[in-house]
Amino acid sequence: TSSSLYPDVVALRYMNENNIDNKKLKDKALGYINSGYQRLLTFETSKKDGGFSLYGRDPAEIVLTAYGVMELKDVSTVYEVDENVINRMKEYVFNNQKSNGSFIINDKSSYFSTHTVSNCDEFTLNAYITWALSETFPEDQRLNKSVKYIEENLDKAKDDYTLALIANIFANTNNKNTQKILNKLLENVKKDDDKCYFESENCDYWGSRGKTQNIQTTALTSLALSKVGYNQKTNKALIEYIMSAKDSYGTWNSTQATILSLKALVRFSAKTKISEQDIVIDLNGAKQSIHIDKDNLDVYEVDFDRLEKENHLSLDSKNGELYYEVVEHYYKTYEEFEKEQQKLSVETQITEEVNVNDNVVQTIQVVNTNINNISNLMVKISIPQGCSVREESLSKLVTLGYIEKYEYNYNNINLYLRNFDKKEVVTLNIEYIANYPETITGGIVRAYDYYNPEVEGYSMPSVMTVR
Repeated sequence: TSSSLYPDVVALRYMNENNIDNKKLKDKALGYINSGYQRLLTFETSKKDGGFSLYGRDPAEIVLTAYGVMELKDVSTVYEVDENVINRMKEYVFNNQKSNGSFIINDKSSYFSTHTVSNCDEFTLNAYITWALSETFPEDQRLNKSVKYIEENLDKAKDDYTLALIANIFANTNNKNTQKILNKLLENVKKDDDKCYFESENCDYWGSRGKTQNIQTTALTSLALSKVGYNQKTNKALIEYIMSAKDSYGTWNSTQATILSLKALVRFSAKTKISEQDIVIDLNGAKQSIHIDKDNLDVYEVDFDRLEKENHLSLDSKNGELYYEVVEHYYKTYEEFEKEQQKLSVETQITEEVNVNDNVVQTIQVVNTNINNISNLMVKISIPQGCSVREESLSKLVTLGYIEKYEYNYNNINLYLRNFDKKEVVTLNIEYIANYPETITGGIVRAYDYYNPEVEGYSMPSVMTVR
């Protein structure tokens, strides 16, 4: 829900702040925000005390609620929201504040106490909650205790991700230690040509690590530098890294990383003016041009085919800096893909011969062959064409505790699993009804770590004959 809601909020606020009048784009964003906001409200837990959880079931999760109140506060800048919900969420978080300013995270009812969240230590989670509150309610006097707790325990911040959270806390509250923390953080910056970035050995609450966590740390640092107007040269190099880290979908691996990257880009480019111009793209002598102006902002895409082994690309931009990405589309056989090293093992079997209206069973086995536990696993199943899903087989998986949630449409089924330990094996049975006589090749399955999507595995498609 957040992955479709939050980016549109950031984009729409950017357009409003820069007086960009594109009615079609704004209406599209508002449509996503409306549906996303209504859906987000359904994740409040049953007590209706402001606590939210990842699947809307008890117990509430304080880290997620802190993130949610920050999200809804941002939504309120572009869309009318129920302030009572925001206040309930804020009070839920502060009601879990201890006398020393830290928060109750590992009580017996919380997700953190019953599951292993990799290397995400309790101090980092306290920094995350305090950061979310400082972004949203910097004037709330109760926040002072939490900021003081962070100040008194700075020696516990041994990771750049934690330091970047603290830098933003201090920047948001005009703390005297802001520049000191930023200098400490910048001692660890990594350089790569014209780009700078940070590496993090920690993970966040959702289990993001590796490249995704590096992106989050870099974006958080850029945000802090932009807020205080400090070391713009390094900040520009951080922005270059963020731009280069985009995936082929125009996002940054996970919801958290995408939101932070967008916020960093918007904050850094706040004073950038968009000028009307023609941009010429030249690939191996073949030219295409696009015309842009501030009232016609969109994603501009040009396509070239029949590429050579080596290609020469140039872009002619007259006014201002131009950010772009080059995406190569190509096809591989399943056999080629199977040869690549996969970090999850996925095997599937499906009923090979049935009659129309018969029951079809697909058995899926996923093994976590990765070196880490996976906090949130997604299993995406391509529904065999001509078959309809027997929903009772999906609800049974929830009842038996194999999955947290499911959703499906005409083409795909999404299954959400939580806390998938390394070397763990899960077997899932999905049932369909065969509707038409045909021979089908399909039923492919992709399993991946939702917050580290490069940790993935695929199954080969299956062949089924319906008589």
